[in-house]
Parts: sequence; C-alpha cells; structure tokens
Amino acid sequence: MFSLQKMPNGQFSVLAENGAAVGSLTGSKGEWIAIARNEAIGAFESQEAAASAILGKLEITSIFDQMRIVIEDSSTLLMENRHQFFMHTQAQVQQYRCATDLIWIPHEKGSTVVPLDLPSSQEEMNAALASTEGRARELYVVDAASLTMYPTDLASIQRRLSRTPLYKLNGKQVWKGQKRLGSVRITQPHGYKASDRKCQVEISCEVEPSPQEAAALSKIGFIAPQIIPGRDVFSQPIRVEVLYKSQKPFSWKLSM
Repeated sequence: MFSLQKMPNGQFSVLAENGAAVGSLTGSKGEWIAIARNEAIGAFESQEAAASAILGKLEITSIFDQMRIVIEDSSTLLMENRHQFFMHTQAQVQQYRCATDLIWIPHEKGSTVVPLDLPSSQEEMNAALASTEGRARELYVVDAASLTMYPTDLASIQRRLSRTPLYKLNGKQVWKGQKRLGSVRITQPHGYKASDRKCQVEISCEVEPSPQEAAALSKIGFIAPQIIPGRDVFSQPIRVEVLYKSQKPFSWKLSM
C-alpha cells in the first residue's frame, strides 16, 4: 500500500503505508522513472508499477499482506470466518492508517485488531483477550512506524499497556505526546431528548492533522463521550467529525 504526493518540481513522492517518503517518480504518461531513495531502479509504464517497484526494492510489505501470510501458513488459525479476515480486518487496518501500533489476535474463529496507543486500549484489550480465551490463538504486535509485525506474549502486552498512551484526553483536549491535536465538543442533536443519550462529537484542530492523526482523532471521537467528565449523559454518538478550518478530514454519520 502506498500513496503519491505531487511535489513542486513536478515529481511525485512515494509514501509508504505509514506516510514515510521512500522514493520518487519522475516522467510522464507511459514512462515513469522509479527512484528508491537515491537509486534509480528503472522505467515503468504506470505510476502504480513504478511505486510498487520501489516498495519491492526496499522490501517494504504492507501490514495486511504480512497478516495474510500468517493466516495462509497456518493450519489452525481462522478455521471459521476466514472471509471476514479479508473483509473486516483489512478494512480495520486501513482505517487506522498507521496512527497507532496494534495488537493483532488471529484465532481459530476470527481475527481481532486492538490499538495500543489510545485511551481505550486497555479496555479493548481486556475484551479481546476474554473473547478469545480458551481458543487457539496467536498474539502479534504491529509496529506502525517501521511497518513490521512480530509475535508477542501477554506479559509484554500488559507492560506496553501500562505505559502512558501516545494519544490521550486531558479534559476536552486531545494530545499526542506534547502536541495538542484538537478540542472536543459534544452536543445534543436536534430532535433528540437528553434521555435518548444521543450526541454529536466534533474535534476541532488548530493545525492541519496528518492522515495518521486524523485517523486517531476519529477513533477518539467515538470514545470521548464515555471518558470526558460530566458528559456521560450523551454517550451514544450519531455523528463524529474531525474539523480543520473548512475541511473535514473525517466525517461519519449514523445510517438510519
């Protein structure tokens, strides 16, 4: 998985799944020169082929492809619902957009993905471990920064979860380390009563969020009503938006 970013000089920067620049493309329709970091590796008919060649040269494999190899090599994992892995797990990985490291739990009946760096990570991990207890399962860490995946164990996961999460809520402010990403506003939607417990969540950013930050903010938008003090009366989001000036890096509305 990759994306292209046009540069002022007319070239295209090739960005890996985690947003890291890994090469560039120069040329025009029908002939694109692929440059992996500082090494030209050939000419290709399309941008897609050239970008894929750069990733191959640098041995960069997408997170989902690494997961797929584990599943295809196993005789016990995902014996049931294997089709859900190719639909739902792939969609989950894409939605996180390398905003956080992940724990991946493939088991004999399904596949569970849990973020490691969000305020809700401990709660989500507890639920995932409880739901897979007693089943044949494996535990993997997905490192979003390096686009690598490696096996782990429960003790290592708990040590990781005991650390301060990368993203955290301080009152109505969302922080990523020492950087303030945005402010949360929770309101009661028009046409609903307080007893309906429905809400709208807006996270307004003063600085344009990166794709990874926007993905993390979107996840935090869904959990914010449960963890912001005094807001638990409105605990069921029907709309979540991440806003920056007139842009909406993320927008979701409940389908009725």
